[in-house]
Amino acid sequence: MSNDKAPSLREPDYRPWLGVIFAATALVYSHSLGNEFVFDDYDQIVDNRYLRDWSFLWKSLIYDSGWFDDPAHLPQSSYYRPLKNIWLWINFHLFGLHPASWHAASIALHLIVVWLVFRVASRLCASHTAGLLAAALFALMPLHAEAVVWAVATATLLNAALQLVAFDYYLRGESGAGGDSTRAPCRKLSIAWCAVAMLNYEGAVTFPILVAAHAFFLGEDGNRPNRKSSAAILTGGWLAEGIRRALVAAWPYALEIVGYFALRMWIFGFVTNPYPHSHPNTGSQAALTIPAALWAYGMLLLIPWRAGPAHRLDAVRSLASPDFYIPVVKLSVAAMAAVALFIRHPRRRHYLFCAAWIAIASAPALNLLRAIQPEAALDDRYLYFASVGLCVMAADIAVYFAREEGLRARAVWAVSGAALVTLALVLWPVQYYWHDDVTLFSQCVNETPGAEFCHNRLGVALAGHGDFSRASRQFEDALKIRPDDNLTRYSLALVYENLGDRKAAARTISEWVKRQDHPGPAAYTELALAAAAAGDQTGADDALKQAEAMPGGAAAAQLARAKILFLRGNRKAAESILNSILGQDPENVPALLALGTVLAADGSNEDALAAYRRAATLAPNETSLHYKIAVTLHNLGREREARDECRKILALSPDNPDARALMAAIERSGSD
Repeated sequence: MSNDKAPSLREPDYRPWLGVIFAATALVYSHSLGNEFVFDDYDQIVDNRYLRDWSFLWKSLIYDSGWFDDPAHLPQSSYYRPLKNIWLWINFHLFGLHPASWHAASIALHLIVVWLVFRVASRLCASHTAGLLAAALFALMPLHAEAVVWAVATATLLNAALQLVAFDYYLRGESGAGGDSTRAPCRKLSIAWCAVAMLNYEGAVTFPILVAAHAFFLGEDGNRPNRKSSAAILTGGWLAEGIRRALVAAWPYALEIVGYFALRMWIFGFVTNPYPHSHPNTGSQAALTIPAALWAYGMLLLIPWRAGPAHRLDAVRSLASPDFYIPVVKLSVAAMAAVALFIRHPRRRHYLFCAAWIAIASAPALNLLRAIQPEAALDDRYLYFASVGLCVMAADIAVYFAREEGLRARAVWAVSGAALVTLALVLWPVQYYWHDDVTLFSQCVNETPGAEFCHNRLGVALAGHGDFSRASRQFEDALKIRPDDNLTRYSLALVYENLGDRKAAARTISEWVKRQDHPGPAAYTELALAAAAAGDQTGADDALKQAEAMPGGAAAAQLARAKILFLRGNRKAAESILNSILGQDPENVPALLALGTVLAADGSNEDALAAYRRAATLAPNETSLHYKIAVTLHNLGREREARDECRKILALSPDNPDARALMAAIERSGSD
């Protein structure tokens, strides 16, 4: 704890003021309760069928964070975050798939972090007034909207909560309040909570450095008035003593890192991710980009209206690039200005520690090579824990200048109140950026119009809402930015098909096939179907010949021929080919699905139902098959069985719009 000429103010009863802060924060964040699930929420929550099982808990303890994406091929990621997965499991079993309840739980967790910021700031500043102001600033920072209103960003909230608990116990142990009888237990609890934090978020491995920084700047000497010259701080015995204190304080936590890395080695078979990433940055480019990232993060911390879902950061490729030397100059000027302001300030060690807090907590976010695309290299949520240092520093400065009653004190509190109101006014609309995928990625496109990823995801979101015209424009824009993105090209072809532009769909599929390194039979059958739909029979025949010439392509080509015949209205010929395929391969699921479609179109619903059910026994988790069964049962008037199939679909894909629409139609009919 630091007491260097600590601010001297008449301390208020902090409890009612904390209540006001909590109430104001909850009121402002209530704007997010109407938000839907967005982006990764669907993969990790909505479409994650493993969340329903008890086994999700123990599997999350022994597998990587994303194991549920494909349990047959592990690891799926280099992240080990079992506590985050457990949080998702608990929320799912408490709230199901009601977004408002998930958002309310995140707001409650944010309020716990606000309370912990108050505790830590009060100890660091030796002032409840400073603690209250730090907590209020932290509570209402617009920068925190992403972490609080995005359901799957809870690892960020949990990380801050767990590290603050660990640091609070560390400070209690260092203060010696209660004597040696409490010091040792507090230190042990701090070490234990640090270990728990590492099980939630790998960035917690920097916690020992935070402890070391506190011991270095605010250890035993730091608790006494700072009468040494500024030069003496970094010379002579003080430096050596500071290093000794840092090592003594940090070594138990450093040992935990060894154990954590051993655990990662057991879980993954590696400590850090050995696989190549799709991001084009080399190691030198990542290093050259760090000044730009630091400056960008600094601006996000200091300018509240810059908060949002996307901040582009392109790789710096040369020392001569303005993107390198201009941020270096800006950072140097800012550092010199800070030194000039605080070099003789009696609380300078305290501010040095707060600056160290920001740098240490931000360090994990500077691993630019892990970013998949430039617009994902900077995210607001990465600064959630780091911003504690800024809030503590700002609160301490405010309280220091308001330590004497008078005009200056009134001015400080007026400015502080105005700042908090401004933060709340900015925070209110920022939360809406995460209202739904269309809103989210529309904002991303507005902020980073040159980001292919944002155009792609907005196209996906618009297509999911049936707005194929706008979706096509977004996919087209994405391809202008990144012509080699073949997945986007395929999505564009599907959108053209939904728009009824068969020729554009066939042309795009043709380009999609050409751009594949080694297209297989499936690619050529896709091309054949698109060409046939566009009326290009010659192109369709050529594509089918290409498919037949490949290993395993004959059956795929026959299936495509059957589909083409069906499209032309020749159902009998299509049925004959499909029966021939199934005679050779009775477990051909695509052929069974196609046969069911042909039979249903011909009015043979019972036979179609039999084909769909045979396919479903072979692919029980394929929701499209269960939907076909449900629709056929509905057409047959067997509503109870149709409802059961809809429930199977919703168990596998809880947000499936087709199943929900059919279930609603069945309920409206009132039939059994």
